[in-house]
Amino acid sequence: MGQETITLSRRELKKVFVVEKIRDGHMTNNEGAIALGDFRPADDPNEEKI
Repeated sequence: MGQETITLSRRELKKVFVVEKIRDGHMTNNEGAIALGDFRPADDPNEEKI
């Protein structure tokens, strides 16, 4: 079987590295989300709703 080339953007490559770190136990899911700029804090149950 031959090799094929896969082209990734820098953003896609960063996602691959972050997922590998999470998989290998070197980073939490939350840390990965922060590293990728996609972190959304959970709703605070004590926060007053408007």
